[in-house]
Amino acid sequence: YVLSDGNLTDEATVSIRVATSKELPGWRYVGEFGYYFQPNPSQNWILHNQLDWLYVPELEMLSDATWIWSEELGWFWSGNGNNNFTYPYLYSNDLKLWVYLREIGENADWVLTVPGQNQPLTRMQYQVERIKDSVESLQSALSVSEYIQESIIFSDEEKRVIVRELLFTGGSATLATYGIELSF
Repeated sequence: YVLSDGNLTDEATVSIRVATSKELPGWRYVGEFGYYFQPNPSQNWILHNQLDWLYVPELEMLSDATWIWSEELGWFWSGNGNNNFTYPYLYSNDLKLWVYLREIGENADWVLTVPGQNQPLTRMQYQVERIKDSVESLQSALSVSEYIQESIIFSDEEKRVIVRELLFTGGSATLATYGIELSF
């Protein structure tokens, strides 16, 4: 943009931080965070164009920095705050580290890259990393079985196989393929 008062002129780059449109009620655009839909203005649930449903306790802070909850990602921090990281950088509360969300393919799938590491985490790998400590801290095959049955990570068939392995052998070859080693 160029601003002038007739005598002095100045030029600056302007970026839109928050935008709405009366033609698209409920939709908003927030700087680096991107597009989201808020179906009910009195609630803090939003549908993000990449991350699906999110709970944002302080929606007014999306343009700066705030905690956000996702069923897939758990609690994460996004924003510029004091860290100079903005979306798509996210701080994973479960992993206790910064990750970079990168879209892959055309179906809105994504991977997470840990800065300084070459190998990205797929959605499944991230989910397994999130639950690994919890599962390994459980004290019995029965408690792990109950945890797995409530999990959103595994398919129904995988859940049946894992529970059967745990209850009959005290371990799970299926979980071991994901790096979760158990022995009861």
